[in-house]
Amino acid sequence: MWYTVEKMGGEFTAEKLNKAVQWLVRAALILALSLCMILLVIRLVQSVHLQSGALVESALFPVGCAALVIFAFVLIFLLRIVMRIPGLSWVLFVAVAGISLTACIVLNPPLESDFQLLYDAALQLRRGDRTYTSYVYFTLWGYQSVYVAWEAALLSIWENPRMIQIVHSLLFSGSVVLLYRLMRGLVSERAARMASVLLLIFPFFVTLPSVLTNQIPGAFFLLLGIFFLISPEARSLGVWRFLLGGVTLQLGNLFRPEGGLILAALTAGGIVWLFSHPQHWRSLLLSAVLVLAAYFLVGRIADALTIWSGLNPVGLGNGNLLWKFVVGLNHDSGGMYTNADWYAVLRTLSPEGFVTEETLILEHSLLAERLAQPLAQWIQLLLAKVENLWAREGLYWALSRWREKWALAYSMLTWFGRLVALTAMAFAALGAVLVRCRGAAAILPRLAVLAAFCAFLLVEVQPRYSYLPYFFVFWCAAYGMEAMLSWRRKELTE
Repeated sequence: MWYTVEKMGGEFTAEKLNKAVQWLVRAALILALSLCMILLVIRLVQSVHLQSGALVESALFPVGCAALVIFAFVLIFLLRIVMRIPGLSWVLFVAVAGISLTACIVLNPPLESDFQLLYDAALQLRRGDRTYTSYVYFTLWGYQSVYVAWEAALLSIWENPRMIQIVHSLLFSGSVVLLYRLMRGLVSERAARMASVLLLIFPFFVTLPSVLTNQIPGAFFLLLGIFFLISPEARSLGVWRFLLGGVTLQLGNLFRPEGGLILAALTAGGIVWLFSHPQHWRSLLLSAVLVLAAYFLVGRIADALTIWSGLNPVGLGNGNLLWKFVVGLNHDSGGMYTNADWYAVLRTLSPEGFVTEETLILEHSLLAERLAQPLAQWIQLLLAKVENLWAREGLYWALSRWREKWALAYSMLTWFGRLVALTAMAFAALGAVLVRCRGAAAILPRLAVLAAFCAFLLVEVQPRYSYLPYFFVFWCAAYGMEAMLSWRRKELTE
C-alpha cells in the first residue's frame, strides 16, 4: 500500500522525469539508511556481547531490568499524554528544556579540547583581550570567531559555563519545537507527535547541550531558516519570509559551516518541484535570488564586521580548505582527527600560523597518497566513516566525567541511544519505501539526509557532527510513522 505526503507540495503530476528523480532519492535514502542500520546493529551486538557477562554479574542488572520495565510503561504513558495535550509546542519546549537542563546540571562535563580553547578565547574577549587572535587555531579557521563572540556575549551576563549551557538547552528545545511544527505541516498531528517523543528520549540529543559546542546554536538557526522558507505558518510574512530565511540560514552557517548542506537540499528540492510545475519557474527563481542574496550579504557583512571590530583580523574565512579532506580521507583513522596529521601540517605553517607553499605541497601529497589506495581500502574507509558518524556513541564528551566511574551504566545508556537511532532510521526507511513525497517541502528532509551522508564521506567525521543530520532522520521517521498509522486506521475500518 502506498501513502502520500502532499499537504505543502502543490499538485502532483506523473511526469517520467519527476517520478525517476523521486525514485532515485528514495532508493538512495533506503540504501544509506540500510547501511547505517546494519552498522548500528553490528556495533550494538558487539558491545552487548563484550559486556553481557559483566552486566549479568553486576548489581546494576536487576536495577537495570526494573528501570527498563518502568521506562517502557512511562514511555507508553507519555505517548498517551502527548497525544492528548492541546498546544503541544509550549509543553514540548518546557519538557525538553527541563530534561536538557537537568542533564547539564547532573553531567557537568569538564571543558576539554576545542571547547576549552574556545571558552578561554571567549573569556579573553569578554575582558577586552585579543590575544587569542594570534593562536594558529583562529588564524587558520577564522569562522570560529563568531562562536567566540557568542560565548563572550553570554558570559557578559554571567561569567560561568552554566550560562552557555542554559541558553544552549533553550535553543535545543527551540530546535525540537521547530522540527515538530515542520513535521505537522507534512504528516498527521499524531505522527508528528510520535516522532517528537522519539527524539525526546534520544540520549545524544538531550545531553549534547551540556557540551559547549557550536552545533547547538548552528542547528537552531538552520532549522529556523527552513521554517521561514517552507512552513505554512510563515506564509503570512509574504516575500519577507525568503529574506528572513536567507538571513537565519546564514546565521546558522556562521556558527557552524553547515549551511551549504541545507542550501544543496533546498536547491535539489526546488529543482524536483520545478519538474512538476515548470510554469512557476519565475516565482521559484525570484525566491531563490532573495534567499541567496540575503544569505551571502549577511555573510559578507559579518566578515567585514569581524575584521573592523578586531574580533579576528583574518575575518571569517577558512584558511586551510584542504585540511578537512586530508583528515576525512585518512584510512588509518577512519576519517577522524589524528594528532599525526595535525602536527605534520603544523610544522609547515608560517610563524604567524598561515598556510605556506610547503603546507599545500604536503597536503596535496597526502591527498594523492590517500586517493590512490586500492578499492578494498576505500570500501573499508567509507564503511568506517559511516560508522564513526552515524553508529559510534556520541555521548563521550557529555559523559566523560562519568565514563570510567560508571562504565557499565554508560554502556547501557549507549546501547539505548543506538536503539533509539535504529528505531528512527527504521521508520525513516519504512517511510522511504511507502511514502511518496509531493513538493519541495516534503522531499527536503530526505535530500538533507542524503546531502549530509554524501558530504561526510569526503570530509572529517566525528560522532557529534551527526547532531544536525539526525534532526532530518527523525523528520523522515515521521513519514514512516504516518504510513504505519494510516495502515492501522485502514485495518481498523475494514
